Amino acid sequence: MSVPLTQQKVAAMQAVLTALYNATDPEGRPISEIFQDMPDRDEVPDYYDVIKRPMALNVIRDNIQASRYTDLNEFVRDCAQIFYNAKTYNRSDSVIYEDASLLEIFLVQKLTEMKERGAFPEVQVPALGPLPPPTSTGGDTDEDASDADPSDDDDEDLDLDDEGAPRKKRKTSGKIGRPRKIVTDEEGNPIERPDMADLKRKRGRPPKVDTPNDARIKNILKGLRREKIMGRQIFAPFEKLPDPKMFPDYYEAIQNPIATEGIKRKAKAKAYKDLSSFLEDIDLMFNNAKRYNMPGSELFNDACYLQEVAHRLAQQELVRDDTELVLENAMAATPARSSKPQRIPLDKIYYNDDVYQVGDWVHLKNPNDAEKPIPAQIFRTWQSPDGSQWINVCWYYRPEQTIHRADRTFYENEVFKTGQYRDHDINDVIERIFIMFVTKYVRGRPRDIGDVKIYVCESRYNEENQEANKIKSWKSCVPDEVRGKEYDMYHFDRVRVLTKVPSPLLQWLPPDAKEGDPPTELIRGSEDGPPIRGSIIPCPPPDPSQLVKQTEPTPPPPDTPAPPPMTSNHITTLPPKATTFQPPEPQQFTMPQLPPRLPPPPPPVYAQPPAPPVAFTMPPPPVMPDGVARVNALPDATVETVQRDPLGRVLWFPVPPTDNVKPVLETGVKGHSLAYLAKRRDILKAKKEKLAKARQGAALTKTGKSDVDQDQSIGKEG
Repeated sequence: MSVPLTQQKVAAMQAVLTALYNATDPEGRPISEIFQDMPDRDEVPDYYDVIKRPMALNVIRDNIQASRYTDLNEFVRDCAQIFYNAKTYNRSDSVIYEDASLLEIFLVQKLTEMKERGAFPEVQVPALGPLPPPTSTGGDTDEDASDADPSDDDDEDLDLDDEGAPRKKRKTSGKIGRPRKIVTDEEGNPIERPDMADLKRKRGRPPKVDTPNDARIKNILKGLRREKIMGRQIFAPFEKLPDPKMFPDYYEAIQNPIATEGIKRKAKAKAYKDLSSFLEDIDLMFNNAKRYNMPGSELFNDACYLQEVAHRLAQQELVRDDTELVLENAMAATPARSSKPQRIPLDKIYYNDDVYQVGDWVHLKNPNDAEKPIPAQIFRTWQSPDGSQWINVCWYYRPEQTIHRADRTFYENEVFKTGQYRDHDINDVIERIFIMFVTKYVRGRPRDIGDVKIYVCESRYNEENQEANKIKSWKSCVPDEVRGKEYDMYHFDRVRVLTKVPSPLLQWLPPDAKEGDPPTELIRGSEDGPPIRGSIIPCPPPDPSQLVKQTEPTPPPPDTPAPPPMTSNHITTLPPKATTFQPPEPQQFTMPQLPPRLPPPPPPVYAQPPAPPVAFTMPPPPVMPDGVARVNALPDATVETVQRDPLGRVLWFPVPPTDNVKPVLETGVKGHSLAYLAKRRDILKAKKEKLAKARQGAALTKTGKSDVDQDQSIGKEG
């Protein structure tokens, strides 16, 4: 039965929605932001395949403002739909799933409160259907849920409780997907595997290495969050910017809006080079609040008070010794079991006549196979008290170091991002490399990186699940310091189709293996390097005729500048030696005979837009026999009036020029010649005179006809 909506019930809906917007977890962390807007179709295209009825808090807000709800049950159903969708698409151990569950409980509590006040009748949160089992992954695996990358929680470094202490880290990974294989002895007792004994320590985030400036900024934010007046938290309104739809006039009055969440992002990305630049944003935030709110109001007074506190804290931090700050934060951020408890941050490391810093790609020494160095990206740089210099890197695995099915194919030079963040002495660095995300790899190559090896990456590899999942956002895979930076590229004339090759582990597959048989043995080797050899799961190998061969770029048109040569200042494609696995040939196995490779089908031809005009030079005229005239030769007078190349040959164009310019007089003024203008004046004058005579004749004719009609009527009367 529909419940009529009165102004009281509309106000109650708005109160419930506002409470959902402001909801926090028990630790005080806001949890509604991810549910405010619909997921981006470009970033998460499969979401709309899994979720048939998308919903978001901002959609509900718009429905309330537009009076689209005629029944309170519709409002409650839309709220419940948000949390059902999140729990359907995301894993049961993900942060989004947990936040959706908290908000759902929060919604039930608010509805109960409203019922007790009489604002809501007996409205229940509907059950919208069964949820996937705990091990399911509604849709493709999200890298933020599957791998504890440093991008998983952008605010973790500065996520503090109300007293300024670091909050307990949320667990974002666990036993999901395929269960981990248990190794047992002959009696069935589990054997502790050395490569899995301390996997959590090797995975997750790189260590925190704060500079003195970073430490001061964190301490100031801690101090601001501790401030209370009569037990009231006064810093919370400055955490986020006002909703543009609820407060549109705010963005008309405030030209440069900023809130704490924006300041934290800039601090994490090392955008503040000193404390003064940080204080400029702090002052801007509080001055905006004072400009928008009335003098004497609560927010106005809170902004004035907090601004004074910020500057007082800054003065206290500036007098502290840099070494004291670094060691204090290093001891707080480093686990007690670590053998390197103190890390002195470094902006750069000079090694072997080169400079290494955060974001650089390198080859590292591989203790398991010297012929296959470890591709990695630098996330941290620091110095230990004994003077040795260290880097923390994220490892990338080669295909032959993973576990995959026999029908899996790979790009040439492909690598997989892992959750392995390891500390390495700078002496482990062999050389520079470069790793490109597949969407850029097919379009070009970076400029000015020298003669280095280039890899392509499309997926991340989860060692716990033994799965590779496509990366949805490359920015989530790189350090915060370089996340917003782009590198200059040399672009191909068209998108390339990359070569697909079979698994390099096929030679280790027994010839009589069939689908359902156990996978081949994974040879782990030292824990300080990737596996010596991965494992292949038996199944029919890929059909060679289905493999894709890389297409080459179209050659440039004749007599046009060719692309710059790929010298040492540009990218150079090396032979696929770095990704070719060549272990010693085992005696007990033989390589299965694959059918002969068929030539790839020709690339499809698509309609191309018309090309811009390109000049080309006519070839020299052929030598004609004596007595035969050249009927195509242009007169010399005509040749003098057209464009020619340095050799005097006429330039021809397939289409008219697009930048046609009118003739210009010697005076520099665009227009017609004086002779034409004078003649044009006479022509216009003659036209006007002719038109005037025609109008005069028409008027006389009309007058004469009227006189004749009048005479005829008089004659009839007589």
